[in-house]
Amino acid sequence: MRHLPTTLALVGAVIILTACGNTGPGVQVGDAPSDPGAIHYDCFGVRVTAAEIAQAPEVAELDDHPGAAAFEAATDDLAGWLAVEVEADRLGAIRPLDPPDVLDGEIRDHARLVVERLGQPGDGEADADGWMTTSAGPCTLRAELDGLGAATVVLDPEAPPAEDDTSLSLWVVERACASGRPATDRVAVSVEETADEVRLVVGVEPLEGDQSCPSNPPTPITVELAEPLGERQLTDAARFPPIELEQAPPELSVDR
Repeated sequence: MRHLPTTLALVGAVIILTACGNTGPGVQVGDAPSDPGAIHYDCFGVRVTAAEIAQAPEVAELDDHPGAAAFEAATDDLAGWLAVEVEADRLGAIRPLDPPDVLDGEIRDHARLVVERLGQPGDGEADADGWMTTSAGPCTLRAELDGLGAATVVLDPEAPPAEDDTSLSLWVVERACASGRPATDRVAVSVEETADEVRLVVGVEPLEGDQSCPSNPPTPITVELAEPLGERQLTDAARFPPIELEQAPPELSVDR
């Protein structure tokens, strides 16, 4: 098992991980970053920090941007879009989705829309000024982990957590293409335990070479806790904002 990068390490977090029956050693991860605001979250190519989200203007306020008209034409409602990427030839924005879109257990609670000036007027889908939509749809805001890919983390439906549990039975679904294989022996986890919360950051070491992209099966893991779970909330802290872990949906299954 590998260490999570120090940009997302949690102070004092120690983990013991079991993946498909293989018990990994206890791991002491590094100190938390001096500037957590520098962590970038990715939304299908739209990269943003928490500070940038907090300071972002709404697209509706950018009437003088050359891509504003193309952006407005690409959405059914301009309200709520936060302009997190504002460049001369690119305008990228995100907004919360309510209700969220769910796919293979992944709660996609944001939408992104990007317009760019790429073509000449009249080329393809470009508007009169050469602007076109280059990215759109639901996504998650998930922290970028140096050298590790994103993963969905859900509760094992056959072993829901109880207050006296000192271990958690979880399923991890790799989001990258993996030719439909589980992430056995490639999962990295860090855990921060507080009085009110158990915060998990999970990443997957990607496979080498080209991979096909069918849906990946869940990988069962067991995470040991320093003390019984009690009434503490279980959260995926790689998400922005962190979300509470939910039970795996019916469409996910593991070969036992």
